[in-house]
Amino acid sequence: MTNTNYPICYAVKNKNIDIVAQSRSGGAFTAFSDDVLEKGGVIYGCVFEGLKVLHIRAVSKEGRDRMRNSKYIQSNIENIYLQVKKDLDAQKIVLFSGTPCQCHAIKKYIGNKVYENLILIAIFCQGVASTKVWEDYCAYVSKKVKEPIVSVSFRNKKFGWKSHIESFYGNKKEYHSGIMRDLISNRYILRPSCYSCPYKNMQRQGDLTLGDLWTDEQMKLPFNDYDGISLVLVNSDKGQEIFNASASKTESIRIDITRCKQRSLHTQVEPQKNREAFWKNYKKRSFSYIISHYTTETRTNRFKKFIKQVVRRG
Repeated sequence: MTNTNYPICYAVKNKNIDIVAQSRSGGAFTAFSDDVLEKGGVIYGCVFEGLKVLHIRAVSKEGRDRMRNSKYIQSNIENIYLQVKKDLDAQKIVLFSGTPCQCHAIKKYIGNKVYENLILIAIFCQGVASTKVWEDYCAYVSKKVKEPIVSVSFRNKKFGWKSHIESFYGNKKEYHSGIMRDLISNRYILRPSCYSCPYKNMQRQGDLTLGDLWTDEQMKLPFNDYDGISLVLVNSDKGQEIFNASASKTESIRIDITRCKQRSLHTQVEPQKNREAFWKNYKKRSFSYIISHYTTETRTNRFKKFIKQVVRRG
């Protein structure tokens, strides 16, 4: 019988500290997907391919590990649904990780057929950012460091779990900033459909929902070390099964969901009131202008220069 008390909320941390360091939260996704891979299953998730964001199919831990990092750009999911259905029909265990709308799309694509071997993990999602802005941002950074950018990392833990810093890497140079963080959090560059998202409710699209535990509950946990803790919502019997199967690899505590509801789960994102003016400026002016007027980047750099000058004078 299906438990009608879902979702059930847990704070989760992988026992392997290296996995936590390489993850952007507490390493729960790795623990859940390990169980699937050990049973000969298939993992579908989002990766960076250079500077492009896309979904891939993985049957190894090496392939799965590429899915760990955060991505705030709409992923290219071309042909993935077809591959998922082929794997399901071949009786393979399939774990698909994506945004709530992508998880819903999987359900619509496979139709009314019930696949017991399909596991859906939906990420906490405020909304996805404009691909155009992302491409212009990458070009700006490349020009800034005077070499092509070959890889990128969102929310680099080098700067702390909660820093939300974007790190760009060329062959010789690297560049770190919070430009994308500011533009997303200030609600300028989300896709228009994200402002009327039909999935902002507690009727979750996945068997599991994964995100970060940001609330004060984090402070009370015995395994809190400020390196990242996952917030996991178990939304179905199937989700509870995979959660239980990973128990030997994680530390977890059930917590009160009313104290951990993130806005991205249940509250519609409102567009910035001057979003229209932002886009008019975006089309007319340089990316440098956008940075100086709509992010903290210029002010932060000015403050750093001021501090350096003070130190030299001292």
